[in-house]
Amino acid sequence: MALTRLARSLALAIVFILAAGASAQIFPAGSGAFSGRGTIKVSRCGKAAGSGSVTYSLDAAGVFMELGSGYTIVGAAARMGKRSFSISYDATNTDIINGFLANGASSACQDAFTLTASQITNTLKLNKRATRAKVTSTARIEGTTSSGAHTGTFKAKDNGNWTLAP
Repeated sequence: MALTRLARSLALAIVFILAAGASAQIFPAGSGAFSGRGTIKVSRCGKAAGSGSVTYSLDAAGVFMELGSGYTIVGAAARMGKRSFSISYDATNTDIINGFLANGASSACQDAFTLTASQITNTLKLNKRATRAKVTSTARIEGTTSSGAHTGTFKAKDNGNWTLAP
């Protein structure tokens, strides 16, 4: 009887372990070179826009990387749908992004902009065949200049070919 309980407990433990392993997210690892355009609008200042090129990559564990000219930003992907992923960042990488946002807001205001708060949202979307992708970045910002407090928004869309990792 004790052996039966032990066998049942072991079988149940194996089922839980297999279920946990089956629920682990596996991401469509790949990368691509993208080009895009971004715009930042700041209240009582105006707007600034720019374009550029960047390389994005995603590994099977969900580590998302953005490689630009002179910088690297690392984030964690979470599945939103079959082919779409939200990207989140730790404090260090959020600080890098906030630096870019403050620089853009300074350009829009033509004055030094001190960022006091931001809400950043990034998504990666792949097409059905995972051969093309779009990265959309948005942010709401708050900050100050010598003329007072300001709020603003940032929007960027990058499009490019996506190559799945072998």
